[in-house]
Formats: sequence, structure tokens, C-alpha cells
Amino acid sequence: MEPISGSGARDVLMGGEGHRTLSEKIVEGNIALNAGETTQEVNISNCIFKGSVIITGGDHMGLDFHECVFESAVVIVDGDFRKLRIRDCKLSRLDLLGGIFRSEVIIAGCAISKLRIEGKPEITQMLVFSSTETHHNGQPISLPFDIEEQDTIEEVRLSSGCGRVRFASLKIQDFVLKGVFELEDSLELYKLDLQKLSIREVKNRGEIIIEESHPKQPDNESRLSFIESSLGVFSLINMELNLFKVFHVTKCNLLGIGTDFVLWPKDVESETEHGRLIAYRQLKMLAREEGNRPDELNFTAKEKGVYLQILKTAKGSLRDRFILWTSSWSNKFGQSWATPIVWLFVFNFPIYILVTLLSGICICDHLGEFFSFLIPTHKIDFLGQSITGWALVFDFASRIISSYFYYQIITGFRKYSRSNF
Repeated sequence: MEPISGSGARDVLMGGEGHRTLSEKIVEGNIALNAGETTQEVNISNCIFKGSVIITGGDHMGLDFHECVFESAVVIVDGDFRKLRIRDCKLSRLDLLGGIFRSEVIIAGCAISKLRIEGKPEITQMLVFSSTETHHNGQPISLPFDIEEQDTIEEVRLSSGCGRVRFASLKIQDFVLKGVFELEDSLELYKLDLQKLSIREVKNRGEIIIEESHPKQPDNESRLSFIESSLGVFSLINMELNLFKVFHVTKCNLLGIGTDFVLWPKDVESETEHGRLIAYRQLKMLAREEGNRPDELNFTAKEKGVYLQILKTAKGSLRDRFILWTSSWSNKFGQSWATPIVWLFVFNFPIYILVTLLSGICICDHLGEFFSFLIPTHKIDFLGQSITGWALVFDFASRIISSYFYYQIITGFRKYSRSNF
């Protein structure tokens, strides 16, 4: 490769007519291209850019970068472009800040540290995909891909809708989505290996579809966040949300979203306990709409647990706290039949010992009668003689306790058949 200055590269690309080409060069220093100076297509291939590349203006110009390395930022500001193609390149940063792209924006087979889309550029169609993604909407994409180890983006910032945008078959470390999506805007995330996805302060009037996009190998920082957003037409398809280590929801209505084959996380985080309560309530209703009984039961139990914590903190109704507390430890809010069986024995055996002692009977000779004692309707002379005094009081208490735990056992066994709870 031959070295060339930034101004020299600019003269090659911006001077004269016809297609302008720059190849096999090491560009030293920054380069600023005023695309308004030419209406032709600019092709740059097999080059290394040491400094920033700033492109402004534009009058139906086409930009094509192929197998290039950009060690600093590539910034495209405003302008009117026919197309933008970046293929098999390595970029430290790519910024699309406004502008009109009349035909297409294609970013394929690239390794990008940061991708930022702001200023609401007008994009007819934008595809960001890997070297292995060779079809879109059933149509073949005829582009020369040969660098399979790339296809990664460390950070994506999409600050508003900007037409039709699609990310497919990529590894993205951190994707932040925010801003306003208008009726004509659509965003599709398809088969992404996605560690972090943050949907923050989004007002969606367009369409957002996320399909098969979750961590393939989750790390301890994998996170999915919905924060202060109005999601509108929003779909989750074939999503394993349980692979995200953290699922965070704050001030966001999830009830209107479309879901299809979604595996939900078991736990939810929020900025406040009230936020967690609302999030669990919404997830419970979403699971119910899907006919997903196991997750519905899980979210119902979690909702009650959070509500109990809120009542404890706020020193709310003692009666409600008692009901929720006993339901929590006796059968985990209706989720367990084994727990009340254990408590049935734990509570009743000491009482049985007291009843036998107060009746002057040796317990060693009547251990078998303990199982009769567990039946709430057992006879008063089940020990061979009628019990009286304090023994009768403890016997009555045992009948109430046993009845309560039998009810909790039945509730646990019927959790999948109860029509409502």
C-alpha cells in the first residue's frame, strides 16, 4: 500500500467526472469530502484511513467502501445520497447524522466498534447484516463476502426512526434504542447475538419487530431494559428472554406488545418496588393471553411477594400482611404442595406430644395414632379414652391447623387447573 495525505485522497475522489476510485492506499490524517462537489459514485477499496473521514453535502452521490480499515470515526452529515454501501470493513465508529439516502444503506460483513444514527436521516431502506446473511425477504443479496470473522458491532445507538432499517445475523454487544418512530418508520432486529438491549424513552408510532435476538452465550452483564417507553406496534418473536441475566422494566406499558413463542425471565428488576409490582402484573397478563400457565403462575406469585414487601415497608394493613405472609411460607403463594405437607407434620407433632402428656398417656405406646390425629374429624377418644381440659384445647387447635394445611396442599396440587386466583 502506498501512503497518501488526506488532502491528496480528497483531490482524487472529488476531482473530475465519472466514477472516482481510491484503492490500496494508506490515508494519513483526516479527510473531509464535500459530496456536493460531485454527482458521481465514489468507490474506495482496500484502504487504511488513519484519521477521521467526514462526508457532508451530496447530490445523488453513491458511496461504496469495500475491505477498508478506518482507525478513527466515519461521519456522514446531512446531504442527499443515492446510496451508501460499506462491505467487509473494520470501523472504530460510524455516525449517520441526518441526510437523505434515496436508494439503500447496506452495511455488510463489518466489524464496527460504535454505530450511531441520529438527526433522523431519511433512509428508504437500511440493511445491516452479516456475511452469512445472503437473503432478504426471500430475494438473494449479490454482494461479495469473504471475511467471516467480522460481522460484529460493539455498540449501536439509534436515536429515532429513519425509514426502513434491518439488522440481521450480527453479534452486537450493546444496542440502545430511543426517540420517536413515525408511521413510516420500521425497525427489524433479526437473529442477533445480542448481549444488551435498552429501549429507552421510545415513542413508537411505526413498527418494531425483534425476532430471535438474544444472547447466544450470556455473560453476567447481559441485560434487556424497557424504560419510560410507549411501544405501540411492537413484536417479540421466538425470543428467549430468560437468557438475559437482567430483565428491567420501568414506567413502560408492555400489555400492547405482540408475543409469539417467547420464553420469559423468572425475575424482573425496576427502579422501585412499585415498578416491579406493575411489571410482574403486566407479565402475568401477557402470559395469560398466551395461554402460558407456568409463567402466569410464577409472575402471580412474584407479584404477591412484591406486594407483601411494599405493605411491610409502608406498614400497610396488618390483616393483608398476615394473609400474604402465611400464604408465602405455607405454600409459596399456591405454587407448592410439598411445603404444606412438611408444615403439617412440623406443627402437629409437638401438639400431639402435649395432648398425650396432658392425658397421662405414654406417647411411645401410641405413635401410630398420630396419623389419626392429623385427620381434622378424628374422634375425641382416638387415644382409647376421652381427652379433657387443656388437652382438648390443644386438640381443637390441631384440627384448625390441619384443616388449613390440607387446604394449602389442595391449592398447590390444583395450581394448573384453577380458573382464576
